[in-house]
Amino acid sequence: MRSPWSWVAIAVLALIALVGVTTLVGGSENQAETTALAFFKAGWVDGDPKRARGLLDGKEEPDIPLDRRTDETRRMKPDNSPVLLANEELGDTMWGIYIHRPRVGDGLAVTVAKDGDKWRVVKYRYNMASRYEILKQTKPQLEWKEVQP
Repeated sequence: MRSPWSWVAIAVLALIALVGVTTLVGGSENQAETTALAFFKAGWVDGDPKRARGLLDGKEEPDIPLDRRTDETRRMKPDNSPVLLANEELGDTMWGIYIHRPRVGDGLAVTVAKDGDKWRVVKYRYNMASRYEILKQTKPQLEWKEVQP
């Protein structure tokens, strides 16, 4: 007969194994989202061009210059309200992340790719009028979740 503590130890080990497997399977998606959110927060919430630029891969010219965007952000009242986020896998090491700010009504589409052991923003597109409603209709498979930047 086993002691009750041995069952507790087995349950704890099973939980640790489950967390480990979940981290391995969902790691790319989570890291891609984290990178996109960090870029969004740096440029559209905090107005920090140095931090935002540090997340770019530096290979593509954006549709709106980052310095202009961060200057505008610093002039406006900071808005750190929750955002809606959805993602889609674009390849083995590339994700499309969509961010919508319901309170402001704007949005950001970010493409992130794995560069060695880091994720980098390879492309971003800012939309003054969010494409959220269009994306909900044209890509109904996207699962939107509320997150805090």
